Amino acid sequence: MGKKEFYLYRERTLSDKLNDTFGFIRDNWQVMLKFSVYLLLPLCMVAAVFTNSFMDGSLAELTGESNIWQNPVVASLSYLLSGVCSVVLAALLFALVQLYMKRANGLEDLTFQELRDPLINNVGKIIVQAILFFVVFVILIFGLVILESIIFLLLNVGGSVVFLLAMVSILGIMVLLLPLQMVVPTYLLEENIGVFDSFKKGYRLGWHTWGSLFLLTLVFVIISSLLSMLFVMPRFAVYFYDIFMAEKQGGGYANPSMLVSFGHYLLTVIYLFGSSVVSVVMWLGIIFHYGHAAEKVDGMATDQAIEDFEEL
Repeated sequence: MGKKEFYLYRERTLSDKLNDTFGFIRDNWQVMLKFSVYLLLPLCMVAAVFTNSFMDGSLAELTGESNIWQNPVVASLSYLLSGVCSVVLAALLFALVQLYMKRANGLEDLTFQELRDPLINNVGKIIVQAILFFVVFVILIFGLVILESIIFLLLNVGGSVVFLLAMVSILGIMVLLLPLQMVVPTYLLEENIGVFDSFKKGYRLGWHTWGSLFLLTLVFVIISSLLSMLFVMPRFAVYFYDIFMAEKQGGGYANPSMLVSFGHYLLTVIYLFGSSVVSVVMWLGIIFHYGHAAEKVDGMATDQAIEDFEEL
């Protein structure tokens, strides 16, 4: 760390985005890991209690045993806490990028005192955008369902046409939703922009760079999935082993010993924390694509230089 090497607003090829993503991680991984452990690991430890109980409860149900946990409730709490972990991680990463771009020495000697305000601000912004995303998604799905219902009633089409139309609708939704990935970085990284303006601008940036955004997303989904397997597989390997042993013994699910339960819990913590941290790769790729799109479409580097000059 020390001298900054990464600048947000510049046009990038796919290889540039990959290089900048992993280069940023290489140069700042210690700071990123430190604050991830401080903020994310405690949440993952709490979430692991419910996730582990849900998996054990599902195993008991699969083997015909009664489940003392109410799995829908436990599952809801598990998903809720996983969502909280995702929000905190995204807010942390964006705060680190914001501070990296503002500080003369990047993230060197960064303190939690400096990080606290942008982190809290980002959490609030992400929650607001999540609500907006949910509303837009519901409206989109509801509108498509109504439109397809009208078509079915008017044309009285057969089952094969219904299936084809459903596939086309799913593909259309994917095409329309992909540019939304630019909305979050637009809202969090640009100053003095409202949530609705960020939605319009971010979608425009994503739409004008749809092809390169799709390719980037595909590459990073593959990379993130492969990396996540390193943390996910040990816990699920144990889960399926327990199913196999229960069926082999011809009995129901036996409650594991305290030592085995603790081992399950630790594997669940590793699974949650590791898979969450791996998403940093995807988020950084999206951030650098945003910088590419903002410069290519709106010339943000020039605007930023003017703002910096006026502040001198």
